[in-house]
Amino acid sequence: MDEVKSFILGIKPSLFSTIEEVNDDQLWSFPHLTDEDQPVTIRKEHPACIFFQTDQLKSQFIEKTKDLQPRSKEFQRILGLTLGFPPKAVEYFLSLIGTTGTYENDLFLDYCGVVCLSNINDLAQNASWLWDRYPVGIDELKVSFSAQDVERISIPYGDFGKIKEVMERKKIIHT
Repeated sequence: MDEVKSFILGIKPSLFSTIEEVNDDQLWSFPHLTDEDQPVTIRKEHPACIFFQTDQLKSQFIEKTKDLQPRSKEFQRILGLTLGFPPKAVEYFLSLIGTTGTYENDLFLDYCGVVCLSNINDLAQNASWLWDRYPVGIDELKVSFSAQDVERISIPYGDFGKIKEVMERKKIIHT
């Protein structure tokens, strides 16, 4: 399921997008923020917006971020958690800010339209968090080894045996 559909169906709590990528007019009927309201753009060349399921979630986000710059780690932390990412995935993402090189421990997770980066060592914890937070039975957890990877491994709900297989496979590829 893609993230826009997940958001519109009320599964994903919020949605971050560049304004140019918003191609569903229905999104503008949800509470939202643009740079006109409060700075939310991370990369100047791509003006952004954030859509929220409720006015309360929007108000909470504004209160937590009102004095922060969008490129700051604290803004990024609050944004990641507001978008419904697992806390360990958010912390891993933040640990990579400002680093360069190859990231052999990276995995990309996609569950119910929640797409995030994860460290291989946090896969079981992040999968468990996603499964506990989002509806069971409407999607499988999809894992890829890079953002460009067309092969996505599907993991059925609660299949920690398959998670272990994915972790072992990832480690074999990068040894």
